[in-house]
Amino acid sequence: MARYTHSRVSNVASGPVHFGQIPKEHWYQPDSINEAFAEEERGKMVAENVIYGGSVSCVYSSYPAPVFR
Repeated sequence: MARYTHSRVSNVASGPVHFGQIPKEHWYQPDSINEAFAEEERGKMVAENVIYGGSVSCVYSSYPAPVFR
């Protein structure tokens, strides 16, 4: 499956294509986050129609994981 996916993506990409796995601890929010406050802020973003504003994982997926370096 991975070889097939890489081939398909390479055919439509304008540059080199690389795949990697992001560790779970880089995807989810850290335990140090005040979840009550974060949930309230995500609710505000949803009310303001911010794309993916209510998504926890989308916020933390932008973390520069080593696979992207």
